Amino acid sequence: MDKNATLTIPAGSRLHFHNNAQLVVAGTLKVEGSASLPVTMQGDRLEKFYSDKGGQWGGVWLSAGSRNNSIAWADIRNAIIGLMVDTCFTPGVPTLVLSHSKIGNSSYVNLLARGAKLEVDNCLFYNAAYSSVALTLGGTYRFYHTTISNYWGDYMFRKGPALLLNNYYTYQLVPGGPVLVEPRDLNEASFFNSIIYGSISNELGLDYKYNGQPVNANFNYSFSDCILRVPSTYNLNDPEHFTRVIREDPRFKDVAKWNFELDTLSPAKDIGDITIATGFPVDLKGVNRLADGKPDLGAFERVE
Repeated sequence: MDKNATLTIPAGSRLHFHNNAQLVVAGTLKVEGSASLPVTMQGDRLEKFYSDKGGQWGGVWLSAGSRNNSIAWADIRNAIIGLMVDTCFTPGVPTLVLSHSKIGNSSYVNLLARGAKLEVDNCLFYNAAYSSVALTLGGTYRFYHTTISNYWGDYMFRKGPALLLNNYYTYQLVPGGPVLVEPRDLNEASFFNSIIYGSISNELGLDYKYNGQPVNANFNYSFSDCILRVPSTYNLNDPEHFTRVIREDPRFKDVAKWNFELDTLSPAKDIGDITIATGFPVDLKGVNRLADGKPDLGAFERVE
């Protein structure tokens, strides 16, 4: 799609893509789904056998320079990279505002951002062969009431953590030449009232060193009122990075059936920051999370 064009996809649309096909956006994408009429993007093989097979199509790519994108109430599944968002060239303007969407079962990464500026709320990213969410080449990112989970296959076959943060890339000027490191500032990666969990013991990847040495670039990240699966070696009392963060299993209803709502005994219930929740009062199912005055963590509010 041309850099000066805007593609608007109305509520209830269903887009089916052939093998390796991508939706490539150089201009602006507006996905205008609703709670009752989400926009669905998936492969074109509709037989039951393919309903849970990742890698059937290329995914959505917001290419470098794409701007003012918004995606609301979308269901993007079974791609190679569900959603790739490249570098933002417009100061002060988010590359993408992503809300009330599900992206999952990708054969590589569900959300891959590369030096982008993203604002994300009430979204679910689930199951990928590498990372569920990879925020790379620096950038600026804010996630509110989001569930990032990864239970892809068996833990022995998964290549990365549920969430990966990175602030550099490497390259060679000539084949066989020295490897050069290009720093890219991670200005912000903030997570509020969210859940980052999965099937391996460390679901947070912090990639800010090359050959054992920290890269000369900002690496700013923080988690506030979150459940985060990390080993006991992480100091969750470090106020620079963690505020009211716990390690407990969030007790999803049924990960085998891709149901990442909260079970009745979930420790994520009622412990969210209500100040944050007030800004994002409607969950991924359209439920008002402020009804009982005790918002839950993640994309789904538990209703008893």
